[in-house]
Amino acid sequence: MKAPTSHPSVSEMLEAIHSARVPFRGHLKQCEECRTLYVLLREFREPDRPHLTAPPAETLQRWVVVPLLEDNRRPAGRIHGRLAFDSWQVRELAGMRDMPNGLVRRLCLRAKSVVLELVGERQAGCWDFTARVYQRNRVSADYVLKVGRRRLLPDNQGFYLWSQPRAPKTVSLLAPHAQIEFDAVKW
Repeated sequence: MKAPTSHPSVSEMLEAIHSARVPFRGHLKQCEECRTLYVLLREFREPDRPHLTAPPAETLQRWVVVPLLEDNRRPAGRIHGRLAFDSWQVRELAGMRDMPNGLVRRLCLRAKSVVLELVGERQAGCWDFTARVYQRNRVSADYVLKVGRRRLLPDNQGFYLWSQPRAPKTVSLLAPHAQIEFDAVKW
């Protein structure tokens, strides 16, 4: 028998799912990581694809944050983020009215080890936005981007893409463990 602190392997989880006997049930109650993987394997197992042993790590992480798209409860910790770079401050263009089409603004928002890079381009009647989150200098797909009331998941490369008639007033990042709220930016 395994020590109580050891994690079951993916093959042991697949065997338990197939046989409907779970000898590590107590471990699943205590270990959130193993419980999440076990539920994912159970939900997405396909009997005609025995070569699939585990979902990709990116798929697992995205599956964990999906409930944040609809859930209105606040994550456990609240973190305050600040503006670290604004391309309009460099050119002294902040707060411009009657902006021409094609005008681009680049923002870098920072909170602890998390950086949100946001690029907005003014088009006829709307703004097109691209954003990406970095955590410890690596692209992170661990967050849901909340822009006003809208909630967005990143694509496979970690980009959040959207358009809206006006520039956003509020921007925040949501994760199961924290909510990062950034200072409002004047457009």
